[in-house]
Amino acid sequence: MNELVMKEFMVQVERAVRPVRAAGGRKDRMREELLAHLTAIYDEELARGGDASAALQQTLQRFGDPAALTGDLQASLSYEDRAGYFFERWWGWRAPESAARYTFRLATRVFALVAVAAVVVSSVVVAIEGPGVDLPARLRLAGSFAIIAAVDVFVLGLLYFKMRDRLCGGLGMPRSWPRAAAFGLLAALGVQASGLAFTLLGLSSIEASWDLFFLWWPGVVFTPLWFAAYGLTCGPREIRHAEWECLDIGG
Repeated sequence: MNELVMKEFMVQVERAVRPVRAAGGRKDRMREELLAHLTAIYDEELARGGDASAALQQTLQRFGDPAALTGDLQASLSYEDRAGYFFERWWGWRAPESAARYTFRLATRVFALVAVAAVVVSSVVVAIEGPGVDLPARLRLAGSFAIIAAVDVFVLGLLYFKMRDRLCGGLGMPRSWPRAAAFGLLAALGVQASGLAFTLLGLSSIEASWDLFFLWWPGVVFTPLWFAAYGLTCGPREIRHAEWECLDIGG
């Protein structure tokens, strides 16, 4: 099967699947199943007639109207599939945004979530125990955590995507183990830097920050290893999902 035929099949499948309100993983399974179905029909028609152009037309005719298929796919969803859609609309990646735009959006939402949680917890503590002499210290720690958590989501998230792309290739990015290792090293340094920044902002003490220097080493070692393992395991699926979502299907 040539690339033009495969591209046509992918466009037809995506026209049917993209409007479905389901979690990304569920939609990806739909896509691959429908693409395999179309390929099987095409092979059958090609074996029957021998003409590639006629086989393509017969395959698309048998596939039917993508819009009508969308309704059938939507009706087949479970409650978990529908719930996953709304969760991903808030937290997941949205085509065609870049990795930087996605991680920045995610970081702002993490900051807002942590800030709201800190305000709620602080209000409850004050209501029960009174303000106390350590309330400013608690608020400083909570604020420091919110800031560092948001920065980590942006920086480490961006480094993960760059490392994944260099490990797996795809989306126009060639594989490069040296570059992947460099991004892993930057992630390790980022964890150490965020640990020092958190203790410095939260405790307002350079001495305490250096005393806790080694506290962050498990994260320094684990983070790049986890990025590599997760990227090699789940990266191809994530890249394939992005290829589907970014596919131009026309108006």
